[in-house]
Amino acid sequence: MNRNHEPMTDRELDLLLAHATVPSLPEGARDRLMQRLAGEASSPPANMVVPFRRAAAAPSRIGWLAGLPLAASLALGIYLGSGGTLENYLPSTAYDMLAGNADDAVTGIEDVESFNEDDLS
Repeated sequence: MNRNHEPMTDRELDLLLAHATVPSLPEGARDRLMQRLAGEASSPPANMVVPFRRAAAAPSRIGWLAGLPLAASLALGIYLGSGGTLENYLPSTAYDMLAGNADDAVTGIEDVESFNEDDLS
């Protein structure tokens, strides 16, 4: 026998089958099988219906698309409504960048502030 989990050769299979015995059938088993097959052949076929699940509708992404402008307007509302107290909400480095005090701040908030100041005066 091959013990390394390799496939058997034809010779090894023949040796194994030579040791096997033919099982004996119980009394009347063949007759019962033939009667059952004849009964199945004469009866109409059963309706074999396999139910399938319906495909779920793909979730809509409109909610995400609507959420983006809402989040942006909330952030802008917090900034504009803070009235000079934005540094309480943000760390100092982020506030400096938003207010234009940082060296590389290119956010456009300075333009919004100047536009708002021009309208008030």
